[in-house]
Amino acid sequence: MYGTATGFAIIIAAALVLLRQLDRSQRLADELAHANAEARHALDLVDATHDGVLVYDADTLRISYVNRGASEQVGYSRDKLLGMSVLELKSEFDEPAFRSLLAPLLAGEQGALAFETMHRRRDGSKVPVEVSVRASNLADGAPSLVTIARDISARRRAEDERDRFFTLSLDMLCIASADGYFKRLSPAFTSTLGWSVEEMLARPYIDFVHPEDRAATLAEVDRQVIAGESVLQFENRYQHKDGSWRVLSWKSAPQPDGKMYATARDVTERKQTELDIINLNRELTEGQIALTAANKELESFSYSVSHDLRAPLRHIGGYARMLVEDIGPTLAPEPRRYLETITDSARRMGLLIDDLLNLARLGRKPLNRQDVDMRELARSAFAEVASDRGGALPAPQFDVAELPPAHGDSALLKQVWLNLLSNAVKYSAPRGAAARIEVRGERVDDVLRYTVKDNGVGFDMRYADKLFGVFQRLHPQDQFEGTGVGLAIVHRIVSRHGGRVTASAEPDRGANFCVELPINEDSP
Repeated sequence: MYGTATGFAIIIAAALVLLRQLDRSQRLADELAHANAEARHALDLVDATHDGVLVYDADTLRISYVNRGASEQVGYSRDKLLGMSVLELKSEFDEPAFRSLLAPLLAGEQGALAFETMHRRRDGSKVPVEVSVRASNLADGAPSLVTIARDISARRRAEDERDRFFTLSLDMLCIASADGYFKRLSPAFTSTLGWSVEEMLARPYIDFVHPEDRAATLAEVDRQVIAGESVLQFENRYQHKDGSWRVLSWKSAPQPDGKMYATARDVTERKQTELDIINLNRELTEGQIALTAANKELESFSYSVSHDLRAPLRHIGGYARMLVEDIGPTLAPEPRRYLETITDSARRMGLLIDDLLNLARLGRKPLNRQDVDMRELARSAFAEVASDRGGALPAPQFDVAELPPAHGDSALLKQVWLNLLSNAVKYSAPRGAAARIEVRGERVDDVLRYTVKDNGVGFDMRYADKLFGVFQRLHPQDQFEGTGVGLAIVHRIVSRHGGRVTASAEPDRGANFCVELPINEDSP
């Protein structure tokens, strides 16, 4: 009985042990299945990434695993890549150089390698990649290497575009760090400041700043580095290699790593221009004050001329005429000629004073612009000139064509016609009944051109520069009367309208005066 009981106990114990073993085996099977599922999931994730993943033997360098990203990256199928030497994909390494690069990794001296290189594609082209390499051991203990390669073509293109932008930009571009040195400069710094890029990178940038501007420059740098604020505009003076100073206008933005990206533009000429404008405005203000004072003095002088000088002239002329009337018949010819000369000179001086006052008033009187019928104005002016001559001399033939209308001061433009036609009548008088005056007008581009032509005595063009000056005469007073102010008045009026007046002539063959007025001119 004891033996039988012992046998049953042994059988029961064995059964329990067997059941536990079966349960443990099931758990191991489940764990293995779960691990395989996780491994498959991990491989699926690796296969789904755009980065290229390669596993290759550390001794033979032959590829044992490749994901879809690596296949697409180099243009080979997976089957073609399996068993291929990884060196066939390296365009910048031969085998000794590559094994030398891997040696510290395989020796356990480094945990990983990271570098940039070029992978050779199936079609022979190259793709820039950022590579990370780690060592691993397979189940059989054979050393292997795992490479993850990321295509950086887009980044390289962006860097190339940035480099071209740096190179081609007319503005100065730079990257500076918190240590006070430039890290990168565009070539525009050299063309603007004369220093080579290497010279500027080797020295703190504050060395190039004008001593008076350094404190403000450092304050702006602190504001960026410490407070992280962007500088929208800041100006300081940088030293040129020749010792001069250039004014630079800066715009800068700080980066989280403490670097500053900035642009600078040379505004030296602009600042000098601004300074010149300030000085010019000051000079203009001073000139305006002086001109105002001069105008007041001129007004005072005009008043004196009008009142204080006319009275003595009237006395001189009046008493001279009275003497001629009272004792003229009893005087000898010579004293009588003296009195007549005094009378004539007083009259001429009165006319001269009138012309001077008219010339002075032209500079002060504002223009009253309006549309002007120039043909009617010319006809009216000629009628006045002819009536002033009376019937002593025959009036010259007057031919006025259709004239384009002008926009200006009617009263002043009539004075132009009066003076030009008066001169034409006076200097063509020697022709007698054959005297002829022609007035023509036309529009040439944006200019209105009016001409007054006579067949009078003309003048020598060698002296044409004297025509429009005050008191300038080309003919003797005893031949043709005049004060020498009429054409100066014409020149002043035409200039105030934004135009010009010219003349051409030949001795004894007449003269031609040309007035040009702009069509749309807002001259003061």
